[in-house]
Amino acid sequence: MGPGAQASGPVARTARAARPGYRRGVTTSEESPLPGAPGPIARAALLVALAATGWLLMQALHEAGHVLHARASGAAVERVDLHPLRLSRTVLGANPHPRFVAWGGAVWGCLLPLALILAARARGDEATALARALAGGCLLANGVYLGAGAWNLAGDAGDLLLAGEAPAALVAFGVVACAVGLALWHGIGPALESAARPRVIATFTGAAIVVAVLELAL
Repeated sequence: MGPGAQASGPVARTARAARPGYRRGVTTSEESPLPGAPGPIARAALLVALAATGWLLMQALHEAGHVLHARASGAAVERVDLHPLRLSRTVLGANPHPRFVAWGGAVWGCLLPLALILAARARGDEATALARALAGGCLLANGVYLGAGAWNLAGDAGDLLLAGEAPAALVAFGVVACAVGLALWHGIGPALESAARPRVIATFTGAAIVVAVLELAL
């Protein structure tokens, strides 16, 4: 029998049957998935639910950072606009320290998700991976938003530049935030795949729907 040939007969059938995940009559793959393993639809559903939850979480934490800095510096907060289908914003009245307030959104929008990871560690590897997925998205969103804004003067970046902040500071923040966000995503694939169960998907989907409805109603 040549190097490319496969063994046959009773011995080969016994060896195949001993493999984990082997099912009689399934010959399309040498390593068939174990029964009950999440399929591609379940994995896609979890990713969509995480993306929706992460988007809403990112906006809420970002605006919370603006409000925190505004309150700490004596700025007047007129309202906070949160909407699931558009960028959020904090509308201010008198603002004696615009640079400080403008930095608050991105800074706390990155630090608070990192704190979420620390809290999730007590609940095991799966919860930590889910928290890392959410936090990584928050850091990437804030990093791109502030870093790219150094060129187009959009949103907080425009406010910071008008307040005298150096463009290099925005770019540096964006690079660091994006690098940490990508590092948080690295290696969490297997844990997310095992987490793609109906209960987990329903939890994140339900949370995203409830928050989105509340934002639309308020």
